[in-house]
Amino acid sequence: AMGRITGGVAHDFNNLLMVVSNNALLLDRLMPGSADRAQVAAIQRAVASGTKLTRQLLSFARRQPLHPT
Repeated sequence: AMGRITGGVAHDFNNLLMVVSNNALLLDRLMPGSADRAQVAAIQRAVASGTKLTRQLLSFARRQPLHPT
């Protein structure tokens, strides 16, 4: 049961991350020389961190061994 809940949460979280990621990409393309590039880069790093967390949650849901680095 925990695996099913975890998998569902991971998929929903991943959907949210994709929205944030796509909007950060659009901001980066629309404002290539902007002073706000650091903020966009921070958003992209947060998305990458969230993506890593999503993979770990899905690994737990599938009962696969984690390989932390």
